[in-house]
Amino acid sequence: FVPGTGTVTFVLGAGTQTVDCGGLPFNHVEHSGAGTLQLTADISVGGNLTQSGGTFDADAQLVAVTGNVGISSGTFTASSATTSLQGNWSMTGGVFAHNGGTVTFNGAAGQTLGGGGATFNNLNNAGAGTVALTVSDTSVAGTLTVATTFDVVGRTLTMQSTADFAGAGALLVGAGG
Repeated sequence: FVPGTGTVTFVLGAGTQTVDCGGLPFNHVEHSGAGTLQLTADISVGGNLTQSGGTFDADAQLVAVTGNVGISSGTFTASSATTSLQGNWSMTGGVFAHNGGTVTFNGAAGQTLGGGGATFNNLNNAGAGTVALTVSDTSVAGTLTVATTFDVVGRTLTMQSTADFAGAGALLVGAGG
């Protein structure tokens, strides 16, 4: 298996399909079936990871995405360890379950978080650029760690009662925050 420029699409209609890529990276991954796609090993996606149906269950596996993460329907259950991305996060529908894990933005340039009203456990800005909260509000239940700048861009960022703020970066709060 050599990742080219194509997309691997998982379309199982019912039941559970497991994925163990044996350490080999994917280019783009799309889950659009009504069934469950469950990771049984860490996964590296060199392009985009798209969830548009059923359930994506990362379990306790590391998920590393070089491109964007897009959730438009179904349930995206994040890793109980770390889900990292170098692109943007867009949630226009569906359900995001944080699974007690950390979502890390580690891009070399600015990134956007269109959270769809999701609650993240730990949210980490570890990249070189600003992470801007756009389109919708979001919440943090665990720790928001900011290395550079996290810009709320006139949206509402809710730090739940158990949440903490950490890091040497700046949290920019505008009219909505």
